[in-house]
Amino acid sequence: MSAGQPVMRFARPEEKEVAISVPESRLGELRDASEILIAVWAAPDKPYLGRVREIAPNADPATRTFAAKISFLAPDAAVKLGMTANVALGERTAGEVITLPLTALAQVEGKHSVWVVDPHTSTVNLRPVAIGAYREDGVTVRDGLRAGEVVITAGVHKLLPGETVRVVSETLASPRSQQALEAALPLAGQPARN
Repeated sequence: MSAGQPVMRFARPEEKEVAISVPESRLGELRDASEILIAVWAAPDKPYLGRVREIAPNADPATRTFAAKISFLAPDAAVKLGMTANVALGERTAGEVITLPLTALAQVEGKHSVWVVDPHTSTVNLRPVAIGAYREDGVTVRDGLRAGEVVITAGVHKLLPGETVRVVSETLASPRSQQALEAALPLAGQPARN
């Protein structure tokens, strides 16, 4: 053991918090968040309210992210020290949450968009969307999609408006999320693009 080496750590069980790393581009969003939700991985369907307790004044030199601590406002007995959690910013929605994999997002003129499949014609059209929180399993969509719509989640940069596709495989990204199309192929007779 050397001088200055910690020999013991104390934790106050009534005060629980989550340690996260925040990129510089999202610091303002964290500071201005009207609501912070915490979901522990052991019980992801039970969100807890949180608040920013501390943000490091300097970025980590290796990761270039800022360390932040988010305190639970009212943790119950299910929240234990050492658990892993997700932190989401923004308003809690009363309705269904639409979650898509990041691969579904296309950037058009600096705006987020997704390719939506018309169920009657099997053609795709690009639609702008407002994204919400980035999560471990993808990104939430705040506006621009309705539950039940099918979107392209692979090869989004190779499609053109009005292109006809056929469904290869459908999946639900999460139990309460938007139905997402895993892959789509141009129909025969259409030129393939790289």
